[in-house]
Amino acid sequence: MQIKNTAISSVGKPGYNPQRDIIVFHCNVEEAIAKVGCFKFLLSDSEKATYDRYRKAEDAANFMTGRILVRLLLSRLNNCLPEDIVLVPGKYNKPVALHRYNRALKISCFNLSHRANVVVIAIARVPVGIDVEMIVDTDYRCMINDICTGKEIVFLQQGTLPAERFLRLWTRKEAVLKCIGTGLTDNLKLLQLCDEVNYFSYNDPDISCCFIHDFTVFHNYAACICYASDKQMRVYFSDANTVLGNNF
Repeated sequence: MQIKNTAISSVGKPGYNPQRDIIVFHCNVEEAIAKVGCFKFLLSDSEKATYDRYRKAEDAANFMTGRILVRLLLSRLNNCLPEDIVLVPGKYNKPVALHRYNRALKISCFNLSHRANVVVIAIARVPVGIDVEMIVDTDYRCMINDICTGKEIVFLQQGTLPAERFLRLWTRKEAVLKCIGTGLTDNLKLLQLCDEVNYFSYNDPDISCCFIHDFTVFHNYAACICYASDKQMRVYFSDANTVLGNNF
């Protein structure tokens, strides 16, 4: 689906209920960096060290923008101060959000991804994973035997724009793995996620099934969100730059 940039109030959109829905924020980093930079004090010492280690200014800006936006958005949704949101490693080292003073957060599940000049962030009450890739004419053929199942290879060879199909398949796999918390594995063939698949079963005590939702950001970025639930949930989209326009 194509994202429509519509005006929002606070963090939500008309009809959005943070208790039962998922919201995905997309952000043009070049447009946001001036405002986000004012909140650099929100980064932890380890995050500041990571930021300083980046050699490319673009990568550093993406990292800082994502980490700061997560805090700003979660603080709005939980009615607390941004500096009270602490990001710590959870299961499989997947980042989780906590309150600095151990108060319960109504909404604490999040995931983020960035590529080139775009950051995407998913926030929900359930475990969630998200990935974004710029749609380019990449040479994927050297990777398909290590990444794709036989059915997926057939899927890539059908129709037009095989490189875009590969990138969309890649975002699906990474979103699922980020949702369940394992990150990229050595055997991506364990995941068969062709275009018609929007549901994935997983043998885990915490996550047994996930739903997958593809979308497009700024016309030339393929993205996917995966969330853990036994039923489909509504997914809302919003421009994080609009939220930054409201005073925190």
